[in-house]
Amino acid sequence: EAQLPLSVAEQEADPEALLHKVRRLMTWRQNQPTLVNGTLSLIDVANDDLVAFEREYQGQRILVVLNMTGANHTAELPVVVSEPLNGHGFTASLSGQTVSLPPYQAFYGLLG
Repeated sequence: EAQLPLSVAEQEADPEALLHKVRRLMTWRQNQPTLVNGTLSLIDVANDDLVAFEREYQGQRILVVLNMTGANHTAELPVVVSEPLNGHGFTASLSGQTVSLPPYQAFYGLLG
């Protein structure tokens, strides 16, 4: 019975359930041709607890920074973000060229 709260039927009824968050992210990502089709280049953000990479496709470049730890992290970005992207469901902030990510969150931004 411990698995019952994780069932699809239970999650369908809860708009804040992980199921809906994953669906939102998948739909958002599929509408980003650069994330779907772009080449991938790792970016060094001088923080070993973060993973950062750039996707480039048809002249558009998107930066992705992932915090897969249980702690808050910040990084000074070595690339210029022209606009943070929204709609993916993650929480992060950008101040100047410093990105701040809560635990288990991601940042997406247009480079330019």
